Amino acid sequence: MKYIISVLLTALLTLTFFSCGNKKQTQNDVSLSLEYDIGKIDTAGAVTGDWIIQRELADPQSLNPITLQDATGREFSLHIFERLMWANDRTTYDIHPWLAEAPPEETPDHLNYTYKIRKNITFSNGKPLTGEDIIFTFKAALNPHSSATL
Repeated sequence: MKYIISVLLTALLTLTFFSCGNKKQTQNDVSLSLEYDIGKIDTAGAVTGDWIIQRELADPQSLNPITLQDATGREFSLHIFERLMWANDRTTYDIHPWLAEAPPEETPDHLNYTYKIRKNITFSNGKPLTGEDIIFTFKAALNPHSSATL
């Protein structure tokens, strides 16, 4: 019985000791900083339109536009790759020509589509875009091995 009383008395004294002298915090005592210092970004020599600086929550799983399955990779692909047609209006998602001159001509059975490519479109190395390049892209997308993770 003496043991139980001494344990209870010790616990009571400990609680009293740690609770004494603490002042109650008020709203003015707490200062929160919601600004984050991300450091100075080196933009010396950058040309307008040369860089995209965007903070993402995760790295993309892939940069291959055929095998993309994550939102971050899809967002990156919007800045890296060009498209024949583009849904640039995010409210109606109406499709407009981008690399194509106009919407495709389609056959009555809806199995064949003919695109006319804009003139003077080149890759980053200066090589002109051809119909063979577009056919290659479609064939790569249909290739069953293209979904393999590299």
